[in-house]
Amino acid sequence: MHLNKPDPACDLDYVPNLARDGVAVRAMLSNSFAFGGTNVTLVLGAAPC
Repeated sequence: MHLNKPDPACDLDYVPNLARDGVAVRAMLSNSFAFGGTNVTLVLGAAPC
C-alpha cells in the first residue's frame, strides 16, 4: 500500500494495491502483541489433502 514509485535498486517482488492471484497459501502466521507483555503467535497450516 502507498507504493507509487518503487526503488529500481531494490529487486523485491512488489504487488501494490491489488491481491495476488494463483498463489497457494500453505501456512499463515499471526502475531498479536498487547499491553503488559501478553503476546500470542499463531501458526496455521493447511490440512493435508
